[in-house]
Amino acid sequence: MIMQKERELIVEYGKKLSASGLCPGTSGNLSICDRETGLMAISPSGMDYFEVTPEDIVVLDINAYLSANDTQTDSLVSSDSDQTSDTKSDRTDLYAVQSKPFQIADGTRKPSSEWALHSKFYKVRPEIASVIHTHSVYATTFSVLNQPLKPVHFAFGRVGAMEVPCAPYALFGTMELADIAARTAAEAGSNAVLLANHGIICCGADPCFTADIGGKVGAGSKLSSNSAIAIKAAYELACDLEYCAELQYRAMSIGSPVYLSESQMTDVLNQFKGYGQPT
Repeated sequence: MIMQKERELIVEYGKKLSASGLCPGTSGNLSICDRETGLMAISPSGMDYFEVTPEDIVVLDINAYLSANDTQTDSLVSSDSDQTSDTKSDRTDLYAVQSKPFQIADGTRKPSSEWALHSKFYKVRPEIASVIHTHSVYATTFSVLNQPLKPVHFAFGRVGAMEVPCAPYALFGTMELADIAARTAAEAGSNAVLLANHGIICCGADPCFTADIGGKVGAGSKLSSNSAIAIKAAYELACDLEYCAELQYRAMSIGSPVYLSESQMTDVLNQFKGYGQPT
């Protein structure tokens, strides 16, 4: 079974997402990408997380979404929120809607309906090795308000930006949603993005990523180790942001939250460097 360790990780973290309440019912989805092979392991569509086995995880060939010829994301995005939809549709960059369907490399189940959403993030963010999408209550509440999450607490530090932006609404399971979500996150330089009236996306980085090798990682046990770190990072970010979203919601209910400043968040990030046990 190809990507066995990655499939086992998806089963493990799927149960964690369900048990923590971040993914009620069969909502949400999660994936791990192997850039060396261009394969992505992703949770199946509409299955109970506690009934899913590694064999149920679907492996997709996403080489079409991981072209080595793609240019740097930051050279293509801009603060163009005032542009008309017609103007945006004329842009021919890496966010252009792709019509090629998924290709199953291994597995018998139907993949998550958000396979394109995951694929798009792997395409435009070469440092990312895992993506988690949840419908957690407080984060989704802000997505319904179409309002960003802001740094109310130092736990916000893993976001990598001063806010988690909210992408404009697009129908779930569509290329349009994949394109607009990836664009919004990239413009903000954020490791997470709200999806209007839908939920939140959280990304986990490959700790061995270097721009010189285009985000490729080693093979075998090293890859599995990196995958474990990446999906753990995505899960922890989802937990942190749900906590911050609840704090922001409660603070807004009784007053005006005082958000951490950019310099304060810089101090937080520096402090994080020495947090936890050495690896």
